[in-house]
Amino acid sequence: MPLSEFDFIIVGQGLAGSVLATTLIKRGQRVLVLDNGNLGSSTKVAAGIINPITGHRLNISDQFFDYFPIAKAYYHALELDTKQPLFRTIKQARLIKNQGQFNYLQQRLNEAAYQDLLQGSDSSNFDPTEFGVIDIQQTAVVLSLIHISEP
Repeated sequence: MPLSEFDFIIVGQGLAGSVLATTLIKRGQRVLVLDNGNLGSSTKVAAGIINPITGHRLNISDQFFDYFPIAKAYYHALELDTKQPLFRTIKQARLIKNQGQFNYLQQRLNEAAYQDLLQGSDSSNFDPTEFGVIDIQQTAVVLSLIHISEP
């Protein structure tokens, strides 16, 4: 098929390329997706993880509470369309690696915004010389990529 037959050409079928292609196809657009299977792609490096807590200071990902419900609904709808399991919430075990991060954890455990993310965590379980591990709730993983083919 000549390239002029397509409304959009997407280079890369990682998570972003797959979502964009699927959205455009649902809107009636003709889409060509090109992918070379690059093992260093951001989707493969990030392993499809949606992580609510990031960085040394254990910050909540920017606009997480706005975007997570949208992502969850989108992927569940896509699962119905593709009949593929794509989205699963998981519990993340986060290593607290040093005294500074342990101190941030103590602060976060007392902040209202973190209650649903660090739910059930008890700072008394942590030995400051060992720092420990905290379970982070509302983490998710996109299990597989969508493989788009001609209708």
